[in-house]
Amino acid sequence: MLAAYLWRRRHVPGAIAFSVLMSAITVWLTAYTFWLANNGEHAKDTLAKLEYLGIVTVPVAWFVFATQYTGHGRWFTPARLAALAVIPIVTLVLTWTNQMHGLIWASYTLYREGGVMLSDKTYGAWFWVHTGYSYLLVIAGTLLIIRWVLSYSHLYRYQATVMLIGVLVPTVGNILYVFKLVDFQGVDLTPLAFSLSG
Repeated sequence: MLAAYLWRRRHVPGAIAFSVLMSAITVWLTAYTFWLANNGEHAKDTLAKLEYLGIVTVPVAWFVFATQYTGHGRWFTPARLAALAVIPIVTLVLTWTNQMHGLIWASYTLYREGGVMLSDKTYGAWFWVHTGYSYLLVIAGTLLIIRWVLSYSHLYRYQATVMLIGVLVPTVGNILYVFKLVDFQGVDLTPLAFSLSG
């Protein structure tokens, strides 16, 4: 609903990027919800790959939004937008062909926990390339907003502070999940956290 609302206000700087961001989070969360609810191995494999349509889009959309929101939207030429999309597109291709090379998931085993089929993953080399790139975009967008907040009037400080909290909470949650710093019992709370942030 938020993505549709923002799309209707697409003349506002950053509205299109934020609409894309909310749509990507919706795709990610929806695919992951069905992944949790489904116990079929083939269905889980397909849904895990569908999640990546949202996963690869979220960091790019956040960076574009932050850039436009802070008044630097003119920086984006078609060539620069295409350059930003190279790693996400390669990641999608490698995700859908993972069984041939293991560059996203080096190993992927399913196990049952309380009636739910969860996964134990070992990530492949390209996963870390994409993860590093994603964190870089999230950090860059966040720094742009922090700089903007510190440089301009108090008028938008509350709004920007809420946005920063909204992006930092799921990002920290994602870091804890990906690096297995906290045991979430195999459940990734990142897409849910991002949807609440929206």
